Amino acid sequence: MNLVRFHKPNYMYSLNELYNDFFNDVLPTVNKSTAAYSPAVNVLENEQSFHLEFSAPGYEKENFIIKNTNGVLTVKAELKEEKENKEYSRKSFAVVSFERSFDLPENVNADKISAKYTNGILSVELPKKEVVVENSERLIAIE
Repeated sequence: MNLVRFHKPNYMYSLNELYNDFFNDVLPTVNKSTAAYSPAVNVLENEQSFHLEFSAPGYEKENFIIKNTNGVLTVKAELKEEKENKEYSRKSFAVVSFERSFDLPENVNADKISAKYTNGILSVELPKKEVVVENSERLIAIE
């Protein structure tokens, strides 16, 4: 059995329904009361570090809390509830609080984690620990 989304014929739509259906398909609405917001994150890795980029426009750097607890990196944005006096006819986005957590690999130097917030992008740098390469050559004594 296949489930197929029902599409009304065009003559059954009102202008308001067409408008709502278009924007619900193209721009999903974030509703603070029913959905949790989770920003998009890019993860880059090179030989020296991991780099996380959070897409978080509309925040101030003071809104962010970044902490490492027992090998789990938590990035949180906390906003105080402000009562808006605006009555939107359509609201497709909101700047809301969020929290994301990541398990850190063992090779991350947790003492040197740094972050910066520029132009709506929160960048978190996770430097890797120096890897000490032991000499793999060893003479074996013959008894």
